[in-house]
Amino acid sequence: MKRMNREFKKHNYVTDILTFSSGDIVICRDAAAANATSQNHSTNRELLHLVCHGMLHLLGYDDKTGKQRKLMDEISENTLDSLFDW
Repeated sequence: MKRMNREFKKHNYVTDILTFSSGDIVICRDAAAANATSQNHSTNRELLHLVCHGMLHLLGYDDKTGKQRKLMDEISENTLDSLFDW
């Protein structure tokens, strides 16, 4: 994932998700598992959160600022809560 992030986004670090304008979404399972542990929920929930996050990018949302990231997280979590009985 670090190589892909460097090659396609010019960032030299591991990321949990890459979203491309072609509609492709690439998720790093190891990073998702680490996120899940730090947020005290399952890896499956985190993977679904990241899928929602990627889809929001495809819909035009951005997360370059903390405020934007918070909004995307809220939309993702509200969407998942409405779809699943956790």
